[in-house]
Amino acid sequence: WEILKTHFVTPEYSRIPIIAGNMITQEFADMLNSRLHEIDTDIFFASLTREGVYFNGAYFFNNPEHDQNVKIVLRQPKADIALLSHDKDDIFDYGILHCGADIVILENAGYAEEKTMKEQLLPGGLLVEITERHMKITRGEELVTERVITEDEDIDTVILSNLDAELPGLIRKYS
Repeated sequence: WEILKTHFVTPEYSRIPIIAGNMITQEFADMLNSRLHEIDTDIFFASLTREGVYFNGAYFFNNPEHDQNVKIVLRQPKADIALLSHDKDDIFDYGILHCGADIVILENAGYAEEKTMKEQLLPGGLLVEITERHMKITRGEELVTERVITEDEDIDTVILSNLDAELPGLIRKYS
């Protein structure tokens, strides 16, 4: 606790915002990084996709062991916000390694991905579910938005545009 007190004011704020999902692409991570830096030029964004660990959009490392990559992201003391991608194999082999997520993005999720990731969603968090090209965003039991993603639309762009209004509050959530 003494170490945490040097970084966080109170126990309830002893975390950073986490966005987690099962099929998060590097393209989405790059778009999110750009958008976060438009909101706050000083933000430090840590992300993990299949391509590896990135800090502020710059490649850092890709350990073959998923759990080690998650640790690299979460142990980065400068990180203000984290994006973590976990697929079913990662979940079965390593678990999640973080407690909670403020936003969960599930795209055509299998049972393990859906069950495990939904359990990580913090109260008041957003759940983005995409099946085929249908997107549904909920907060608790409340429907936020629902729409079809047309063939000419990029799924990552649609997700980000629907999360855009949430990002300023998410950045400041635990500060």
